[in-house]
Amino acid sequence: MGGGENVCIKSLPKFITAFLCILVVGTAVAVPPSQAFALPGDAVDLYKQGQNALAENNFYLAVEKYKAALAVNPNYLDAYKGLAESFYFLGEYDEALRNIEAAKRLSRNDIMLLNFEGRIWVVKGSLDKAKALFQQVLSKEPNNIEAMTGIALLDVAAGRTRYAASQCEEALRLNPTHRVTLLTLAILNESMGDTATAEKYVELALKYHANSALVHFTAGRFYYDVNNQYKAESHLKTALGLDGEFEDARILLGNLYILMKSYSRAIEVLRPLLNVRADNAFAYYSLGMAYWYSGDATQALQSLERAQRLKPDDEIIKLTLEQLSEAELPMLDERRITYAKQRFSQGQLFEGKNLYTTALLEYRRAVMLNPMYKDAHFALAGIYRKRGFPMKYLSTLVAITEKNIVDRRIQDDIEYYRTKTYGTVAEKWQLDQHNIVIKSLAVSMFYLPGRNSSLHPTSDGIVAAYFKDVLDGFDKMDVGKTEPVAANYEQAFRTARSDKSDYFLIFSFTESERSFRATCMLYLSRTGTELARFSAERTGNDRIRDTLLRVGNSLSDTLPLRGVLLKKQFDNGVIDIGRIHGLEEKKVLLIVKQGRVGLQTDKVGFTYQPGDVVGELTLTKVDEAVAEGAIAKKSFYDYAAAGDEVLYLPQGIPKLDESAGSPGSLLESLMILK
Repeated sequence: MGGGENVCIKSLPKFITAFLCILVVGTAVAVPPSQAFALPGDAVDLYKQGQNALAENNFYLAVEKYKAALAVNPNYLDAYKGLAESFYFLGEYDEALRNIEAAKRLSRNDIMLLNFEGRIWVVKGSLDKAKALFQQVLSKEPNNIEAMTGIALLDVAAGRTRYAASQCEEALRLNPTHRVTLLTLAILNESMGDTATAEKYVELALKYHANSALVHFTAGRFYYDVNNQYKAESHLKTALGLDGEFEDARILLGNLYILMKSYSRAIEVLRPLLNVRADNAFAYYSLGMAYWYSGDATQALQSLERAQRLKPDDEIIKLTLEQLSEAELPMLDERRITYAKQRFSQGQLFEGKNLYTTALLEYRRAVMLNPMYKDAHFALAGIYRKRGFPMKYLSTLVAITEKNIVDRRIQDDIEYYRTKTYGTVAEKWQLDQHNIVIKSLAVSMFYLPGRNSSLHPTSDGIVAAYFKDVLDGFDKMDVGKTEPVAANYEQAFRTARSDKSDYFLIFSFTESERSFRATCMLYLSRTGTELARFSAERTGNDRIRDTLLRVGNSLSDTLPLRGVLLKKQFDNGVIDIGRIHGLEEKKVLLIVKQGRVGLQTDKVGFTYQPGDVVGELTLTKVDEAVAEGAIAKKSFYDYAAAGDEVLYLPQGIPKLDESAGSPGSLLESLMILK
């Protein structure tokens, strides 16, 4: 990107990147005329070439020119500053600090250097060092806006977003047209949900800085986020008109066209970027999505495969490739087989660490990609054996043979484990325990499209489908096959109610280049009342999978457990839930008349009339998926009968509460401001 208007530090969280890039470039200095005349002509000329390269974001050339200037004049202060800035934007923060130290030997109390060093310590996570530097500046210049906004950044890092906004408002009173402060206030207010105030600051920034590509990009991103496609397109096109090499603006405009279903325009916008920046994985991802939706699966696969080679740890790229392959390629295509083997290898790693839930998800993905993958089927079944459910292992092996998958290991284990059924509750009551259809809670799942990620456009459905895969691993709920996309809450509520589901979920997520946050809101389908909210955030590798498993586990733990009295003999009965559902001997369950159990309207749980409780069942022996117990009747007459419902009502179920989240994505957005 040219003109020195926008720099995105790809290795940093997006919110921090937005803020610090604005602030750092805002503190860049020109050559003082007196110094320029005092230096040899060659050093001045080399320095100016470095400045031009830095302005065009050609950091490698800038480093070369600044070093050449220092070779001519080792005491050239501004060359050290330029070199530090270049290394900063290359993500070489230690090298940037070394050049700042060299510059401080020439000008120890230089305000620009103190502010710049503070920004770098924020990036490195040393907030105390950053704070000390900003405070040192403010002790000398109490109204230094760069230091004031630096302090605000520290408040954002500490989760004090509202206080950070107040700090910036104070800075704005000192300089009402200050670009960095206006854009920072726009981003902070949007993050707090105050889009009206955010738009006010966006418009002020446009009023005072109409020729700034970065201001138009920030405006375009704001209107993209609030789904005003017309204004988003206008400002992003203006940003590119002002700076034709503005990568982030070009990618976001391409993503906008994908959301607008204008796929040919998306391809037209994105292709020129890849002609000059063939290492941009997000551009390849967006291009791949544009090709896919335009019907060109071959080009889509090529673009997405290139994106994955550039960012092999990007989970959404991987998930998209898998979904595209499953939808467009024959079952035994070599690429599907390769992706399945990758999932299988991951499953083996997690199984080796006794992380069985994660391994199970990986094996299920492998089987989805290659339904004839014998080793994956066998490993998936083996997880149940390792978790202590040999009969579930047996039933899964039998199901594998019904898919016409033949393997000596499978046949041998079927014969062996069939001998282990004797003396079990299931054998006593003559039940095939793992083929009983239990009365799971019917849950409809929805997502609202186009509101989750500007990094991976239209990935909402990709991630939502993956979350459904996660939820399918929990027995308490039956996530239906209703089309999950909903235009809004009203459509989700209407669809769930017409489907007669018990509950419905609205799933959403936000992401940055280093963090992922998922939120799942649980509603009662009958009334549309929100009953619970689950949210989790993770950073690092595999953050999407780990976050979704965390949310899914918490949702499953919160949902109540119910079963059915399958058979009754005198004062004993057998039910269709067991150890695999968390039951154990001596647990007591209520027996309620068939058809008399409802769902509470104000919280997650069951409701029933006291007069409909016909007894209690105290468990005496628990199998994997069935259990038997002694029935204590509630009156002289024995009203309990097969078909009645049984409710397990544990106390103190843990709830997931990570609503505060981390400020990572907010900080990332601030870091690209300059």
